[in-house]
Amino acid sequence: MAIYLIRHGQSEGNAGGFFQGSQDYGLSTLGRQQAGALADWLLKQGIRPERIYASPLQRAMLTAQALASVLELPAPTLCNELREYYAGALEGLTYEEMIERFPQYAARTLDQRGDFSAYGGESREQMRARLRLFIEHVEKHHREQEIAAVGHGGCLYQLICLWCGWPAPTHIFTHLSNCCCIKLKLRQVAGHSIAEIQWFSALELIAPELYQQMSAAERQEV
Repeated sequence: MAIYLIRHGQSEGNAGGFFQGSQDYGLSTLGRQQAGALADWLLKQGIRPERIYASPLQRAMLTAQALASVLELPAPTLCNELREYYAGALEGLTYEEMIERFPQYAARTLDQRGDFSAYGGESREQMRARLRLFIEHVEKHHREQEIAAVGHGGCLYQLICLWCGWPAPTHIFTHLSNCCCIKLKLRQVAGHSIAEIQWFSALELIAPELYQQMSAAERQEV
């Protein structure tokens, strides 16, 4: 089976430079255009997954709905496991505001990145625990199908670590732009179920004119 991991289009929070976390921002005008461009690109490539799972947060849900409409698929199945990190007191702040209120945030070690428990949010392991539930569900119910999962930068990053790494690494370094699409293929290796990355298509390739409209900070985000 194959699974397509898709990050949502630009949200109003992305455009405003806010740390979104679990806060529920909708898509910006540019984000809706990005979702439409990705849907058209998938259609041209002949990619039509049988089901779309999506985070219930608006920015992911609206992106998934745009894909389902163009690809003539059933309404997306909302999946709480695909929600973005809960980042506690950091949510809704710009980077400058975070550093002002929490100066230690800028000095985080590599091991501390991707873990928000120090700010009242989720730890890395809490995030991974719920993503393991999604992996188990997919491997149990969609062994012979192609599906898509529309989520967020943080949750997709951890999903790739869990599914494609053995043992799961603490960090990989990759840029997950808005409306990027990553194809994973499930297979068995030495008795273990793993996913391998078959290809990665970024917004820069899918719709370069829309990618250029994003801010420099968004384009450089890791």
